[in-house]
Amino acid sequence: GILLSLKIPIAPHAKFCPEDDDETICQRPDLIAYKLTSAVAMFYMGTLGVRNFYFSKEVDDASKGKPEDRLFGYLKAANDQNVANLCYQVWDICVSLSIPEHREPIFLVHHVLSGLTAFCSLEFQMVPYYSVYYAGCSEFSSIFLVWADLKEFFPIKEGSPLDLFVFACGG
Repeated sequence: GILLSLKIPIAPHAKFCPEDDDETICQRPDLIAYKLTSAVAMFYMGTLGVRNFYFSKEVDDASKGKPEDRLFGYLKAANDQNVANLCYQVWDICVSLSIPEHREPIFLVHHVLSGLTAFCSLEFQMVPYYSVYYAGCSEFSSIFLVWADLKEFFPIKEGSPLDLFVFACGG
């Protein structure tokens, strides 16, 4: 929609274009919209996780507590993190079903299990201390992965500033 109406010249690699669509310029706004939306979500979850895991007094106090509190105690920071994670996972599963390149079983199972983990942490207070890390800090690297994947879908002029940025994100 919006990207097409703005006539932004974002054409993906030929392998992502329908084969029967030779006469028109192939545009896949679904791919770029998915990547941009994912980048925003990963930035939010990643920075929230890093902030909570490394700088939150609540999480720091939990790390010094009893092991059973880390496994089954209540942490508001974990709840905030898992609400964001569960919302993203549900959104991602729904959107991925509409994008052919993302309908791979391994991709979908990963997101189902991630969503289930977030749900169990919210509903049953399972491993809240650790969920701040795996639902947040681990997502921090995904911020860069979203940009590193950009070259897989869209041609980028070699040596351009965007190409260097994508290369740095890959590292």
